[in-house]
Amino acid sequence: MSYLRDPWLQIFAFLALTSGALAAFGRPGSASAPFAGSGAASAAALDSAPAARVPAPAAAAPAAAAPAAPPALRPKISGKWVVDASLAADADTAKLGDALAAAAAGDVVYLRAGDYKGRFVVRRDITLIGLGARADVVIDGDGAGPSLLVDEASATIKNLTLAHAGTEAGATLEGRRAVLTLSGVEIRAGPLGPGAQDAGLEALGGAASLEDCAITGGHKGVDAHDEAKVALTRTAVTKSMTAVFVQDASVRLSECALTDDARGLTASEQGEAVLSGGEISRAAGALWATRGGRIQASGTRFNLDGAGVLADENGRVELSSAAFFGLSGAALETDSGGEIDDVGSSIARGKSVGATAGARSTLKLDGTRIEDGSGDAVDVAAGATASLKGVRFARNDGAGLSVRNALSVRVEDSDIADETRCAIEVSGAALSLKAARLSGNLCGVAFFGQSVLDADSSRFTDNRRGPFQYTNSRKNEIVVRGENNEPRDLAALIK
Repeated sequence: MSYLRDPWLQIFAFLALTSGALAAFGRPGSASAPFAGSGAASAAALDSAPAARVPAPAAAAPAAAAPAAPPALRPKISGKWVVDASLAADADTAKLGDALAAAAAGDVVYLRAGDYKGRFVVRRDITLIGLGARADVVIDGDGAGPSLLVDEASATIKNLTLAHAGTEAGATLEGRRAVLTLSGVEIRAGPLGPGAQDAGLEALGGAASLEDCAITGGHKGVDAHDEAKVALTRTAVTKSMTAVFVQDASVRLSECALTDDARGLTASEQGEAVLSGGEISRAAGALWATRGGRIQASGTRFNLDGAGVLADENGRVELSSAAFFGLSGAALETDSGGEIDDVGSSIARGKSVGATAGARSTLKLDGTRIEDGSGDAVDVAAGATASLKGVRFARNDGAGLSVRNALSVRVEDSDIADETRCAIEVSGAALSLKAARLSGNLCGVAFFGQSVLDADSSRFTDNRRGPFQYTNSRKNEIVVRGENNEPRDLAALIK
């Protein structure tokens, strides 16, 4: 080909080849960009590529991709959770904590048989129900703090056992400004240790209602304070240091049994307790109202190894139609400004004094019967005040009424009969009798020191040593006044 020999054509061909090579350099699809695509894809890659030969600024390392969130736990049936420790196919979870955390307000959590260990918290309104025998469904706290805490929520709990078997301190069930409703629940408090303050149920404000439940052990079976309102119905509290403790709160007990506790119930610092029926048995002490605490008990039975009712430090106890049997200590004791007011109760076969008042305290008995005891029926001393109306004291091994340095004692429309010692023994006090009947005792009134007796329409009959006894050396310290008595001229008996 002659045209290939033409030098101008050779120069033109060289320039054309060189220009094509330069245009292809760095373009997608060329040998210098072997991973780029073609067509539209190539155009897109070109648009996003940095300009040729211009160094790109350093780019920040890309953030690690966040792990995918686990799917939210949902019940198979809306609003109903099934917790099964063995995770059966129809269960929602094996972990109670997961169900409580995921449950919405108003949900019901069902627990199958098993031991669910740990500390659990409820912060939404739920219902918790054990399936099967309550002894087989156990929520067991194994660390410090409460086994189950209900925090400013409402919880209904049925047919299961709450326990605190660990050695760390903590209540078994604690409500903080919560509303608790329990039915058929057993609560086992933690083991007692030095300084232990564990409770079966601790109510900090709010309200709690227990029906047909059982509470065992603990420093306190039920501990209510911070204006909590607690109601117990047909509930048993056993083997606690104090079965029920109420401070700046209120507790109502209906047909409950407090058994084998060191003390049955304590109301302190404006705490109030009301008992209706029920029984307190085998306790070292039944009721204690102190520091302004107040207790009312009606129709309650006391069958105790120790003392019965104590009111001191401005505490007050009101009793009606209660029954006390076989106490080794005083059935009723008031001291240090306390007050006991009883209507129609019975104290029988006691091994000590029936009722005692001391240290500026007040004892009021109306229709009370104290019979067949091993000591005095009533002892009043140390600036105390006593009012006895319609009482009957009989067949006690001591005196019917012993009065020593009391502030004021009045006996009205009452019978004191068949006492081993005298019906009344008095020293350093003023005593008033109105329509009192003293018969069949060792004597009517025995004077053991400076005393004043005012009698009105009272009878002194069939006492083995007569209406009065006194020592001749102290007869000048005795003042007897009155009228319409039998014998009529009582003053003449002091010779």
